[in-house]
Amino acid sequence: EGNALDAKVAELEGVTTIIGGDGYLWDMGGMKYSPSTDWRHGGPIIERDHIFLQPPSEEHVHGGPNNGWHRYDFWRATVSSNTRQRPNPSGSKLAPLTVGRGAGKTALIAAMRAYVDSKAT
Repeated sequence: EGNALDAKVAELEGVTTIIGGDGYLWDMGGMKYSPSTDWRHGGPIIERDHIFLQPPSEEHVHGGPNNGWHRYDFWRATVSSNTRQRPNPSGSKLAPLTVGRGAGKTALIAAMRAYVDSKAT
């Protein structure tokens, strides 16, 4: 969360940042860079990578060991399977990447955690 999450997103996005005297992360163009709190930065990543957002809610699981209603008091995010694939070295099919999932108190925090998680090697 905070600067640590934003700095990791900046690194993955190729955005050069510095921590200013005010403690905030700034890009080299002089704009505060905070994709985990600013929709101008996080929104385009969500759209581009098709990050699915789920608001706090109750869900019913039918069957299995977790059968029943479950309450989630936080936002959840998953990176779309469209962006979780990379070319297979053999060139025949696509090889799956890590599934990106995240959770947080806001939609942007959950989405940026999912984005970072999807890039894990």
